[in-house]
Amino acid sequence: MAMKAFQLTDEEIWAANSLEEAITDYEQTTGVSIDPEEVNEVSDTLLDKPVPEYDDDEKPTGQMTTMRTWLNDMTEPGFLAGYE
Repeated sequence: MAMKAFQLTDEEIWAANSLEEAITDYEQTTGVSIDPEEVNEVSDTLLDKPVPEYDDDEKPTGQMTTMRTWLNDMTEPGFLAGYE
């Protein structure tokens, strides 16, 4: 089953197989409680929006990618993307 992306906070998107799994993993990882009523699944439009690609040292590569590409590479629940 392909993972889904969930907007858990204003700053963080989490990958998981279900809403419940995303919340549980986030809370265990961060120690911060999440209200399920505040969580939204990320839209296809946002998943497919081009975003800058970064290398392993977090330096821009000059290429573009999408959150969907990152999501498809995820094998277990966890942080997918964030905003500053």
